[in-house]
Amino acid sequence: MDNFFIILVFQFAYVNKKLVAFLQAILCCVLFTAALALTGPLKHVLPPQFERYAYGAIGVIVSLVVVWLFCKWVKKQPADYGLQWGSKSSKNFLTGFIFGLILSVLAFFIVIWANGLSVVLAADYNIGIFFLWAMALLLLSLMEEIAFRSFAFIHLKNNLGIWPAQITIAILFALYHVVGGQDMPTSFMGPGVWAFIFGWAVLRSGGIAMATGIHFAANLLQTVMGQKSSYPSIWKVDISEGISASLQQQINTTGMLVQGGILIVGIVLTIMLQRKKLVV
Repeated sequence: MDNFFIILVFQFAYVNKKLVAFLQAILCCVLFTAALALTGPLKHVLPPQFERYAYGAIGVIVSLVVVWLFCKWVKKQPADYGLQWGSKSSKNFLTGFIFGLILSVLAFFIVIWANGLSVVLAADYNIGIFFLWAMALLLLSLMEEIAFRSFAFIHLKNNLGIWPAQITIAILFALYHVVGGQDMPTSFMGPGVWAFIFGWAVLRSGGIAMATGIHFAANLLQTVMGQKSSYPSIWKVDISEGISASLQQQINTTGMLVQGGILIVGIVLTIMLQRKKLVV
């Protein structure tokens, strides 16, 4: 009987530890989202042309502060959650950028090709202005990787396992974009899907440099091709002859299928890491 109660106590403690870790990860992401919403308006202190940079810088600071607080809570260092510049950080970022660019280009042009569309130079494109705005995407990508895939992701992975971390953070990342103004389907089939790719990169490298590179590349490709209306672009999809309702539906369907393919890529890459025991 005594052994039974001892086993019961240990099981309760084990389950309770997992539950606490799960709630800590969720709270980290929620606190970042709330803090960013409160501090974000400070971006208007700077001139409009620097608004994206200001927002990104605020977000990076907020994410670092939030993660630092949670590291203090669990009595660990930020380096334990991938927040440390190492000898491989630059290489991992570049590797991630190249991988993200290839995947993004393939996804974009599959949709273009499958629907008989074409791409043309934007009439008012300016490479200098484009890069002035687009480089802010690096800060925006970094702040989200710090917030969602340093403490939150790695803490879940260490305490609950790879798949609870992947699935939980993907859901939280999608909901974060819903709070930011995106509709639910776009948030889950866009950021929610790519979260599995970003998570794989963290599992493979042990830090957020590679994930940030992939994230930056994906956002940059969207901007180059005119898929982010708040940024200047270099190219755009040619819609001079208009898009019928049926063609738009076909484009939407193709896009969903492509995003489904990206989800499969993220899942397969994660399984391969898991089977080869290459998770860092």
